[in-house]
Amino acid sequence: MEREGQIIACAALFPFFKEKCGEVACIAVSPECQGQGQGDKLLDFIEKKASSLRLDRLFLLTTRTADWFVRRGFTEGSIDMIPDERRKKINLSRKSKYYVKKLVADGSGITADRAFK
Repeated sequence: MEREGQIIACAALFPFFKEKCGEVACIAVSPECQGQGQGDKLLDFIEKKASSLRLDRLFLLTTRTADWFVRRGFTEGSIDMIPDERRKKINLSRKSKYYVKKLVADGSGITADRAFK
């Protein structure tokens, strides 16, 4: 995202087509723009993009922002939910926590199925 020629926020989605899932690799918002909904807009975009790619869930690794993602429908999972290709690259010394969100196309957008584990 850009404002007045300055990048104020960015995000990345890494799809794993074989497993029908995607990694939310980052969502970053500049400090002066936090609390203005930019992160929510980026996550909404990622969810819609993932759905358009026919992915059925998103996952992420985090060490600090778990509460933000939980408030947006992610639930804690385990390393077993990460695709093998990605799991092999995880730096276990970071002690990341793993979160997942199932995507359900309902005609009005994307919703989380909180029962997904």
